[in-house]
Amino acid sequence: MKKAKQMMIMLLLCCITVSLTACGGGLEKKILGSWVPADDDEGYFTFYSSGTVTATVLNEETETGTWEISDDDTLTITLYGDTVTVKVTKISSDSMTWARDDVEMELLKRD
Repeated sequence: MKKAKQMMIMLLLCCITVSLTACGGGLEKKILGSWVPADDDEGYFTFYSSGTVTATVLNEETETGTWEISDDDTLTITLYGDTVTVKVTKISSDSMTWARDDVEMELLKRD
């Protein structure tokens, strides 16, 4: 009987762990979609689950590059032949803030 209880507890813990992992929505999931800088509406970034990012300027010019997350909060973007690394300091369903060299930039989710 004791072993059956232990087995049930282990099974329950495994289910909870899987549920929390699936619902947690790491940065990789939260970043997906289009983001426009809060102080500049002439361009925006779109992050895709494939690791591709596009930068669109003036709703016309589009450059395609790549993005990846490391250390849970470090975002590396390669666009226009340059690689930039920023730290994502805040992210929600409608805004994101990233920082580089003590300069922060707020982005808003684009519809």
